[in-house]
Amino acid sequence: MNRMIVTAVGLASATSLAGAYSLGTMFDPPKAKLIMQNTRTVEWLAVPRATVAQRGTRLIRLRGPWMDYVTSVTASNGVSARNFKTADQQVDMTLDAAETASRGDFTLRLNITCPKVPFTNVVVGDCQSSATFPVRVFETGPIATIFPNGVVPPNAQVTFDLTGEALNVAVLLPRLLSLKSASILSKTATTMRVRGTTPSCGHIDVALTDQADGDENPYRKASTLQPVLAGTICGTSLAPRVPSVAQCPPGQTFDPVSNVCKP
Repeated sequence: MNRMIVTAVGLASATSLAGAYSLGTMFDPPKAKLIMQNTRTVEWLAVPRATVAQRGTRLIRLRGPWMDYVTSVTASNGVSARNFKTADQQVDMTLDAAETASRGDFTLRLNITCPKVPFTNVVVGDCQSSATFPVRVFETGPIATIFPNGVVPPNAQVTFDLTGEALNVAVLLPRLLSLKSASILSKTATTMRVRGTTPSCGHIDVALTDQADGDENPYRKASTLQPVLAGTICGTSLAPRVPSVAQCPPGQTFDPVSNVCKP
């Protein structure tokens, strides 16, 4: 009799769970069917894979069967996750990438705590203890040196030689670049030659980003990087112009160290 009661309660509970969690979804394995991420210009952008830059962070959202039962992520390739928030078939999390994270594509493992039929050890539906989702890490340099440096002629075509790391996968970043009609003449893993017309005054930033990135994550500037000034300062400071907080998406603030918006 007791066994029959327990079984009946378990079945009733499972039926109740099925009502809250559609039968079609219950019998699908865990999968991130939709990946979205917070970007510099769009609050939630659907993407084929989550992306994060070395020494950077990224707020992402995964939607699909059993995503609301994700409890952690197994760190890999210098990328980890924190701040898990779940909703119906959805989980939000923040990805963190170390400076040592290797550029390129890989997968992260989602750890899932599956619900069980009450009073049994039976996992509900087709829930499984893990799933994966694709991630891409972007390079962030840094730029180590630039020559010429110091004061250079204003409104003049100047060729700059840069040294640093991963310059072979770098491209110019127009939104931060202060050279006009700039172009890359040559590049290797550790060197780059850039030519462009200097502004009429002010600090010059030969800004770079990973060629696979777009325009979000500029290459870092090493402590050895010398400042470059076109003729004279435009105001009272040699410091590069810092984007205002208003230019960052909702929920993010500007980080002057990495020169990007962060959650």
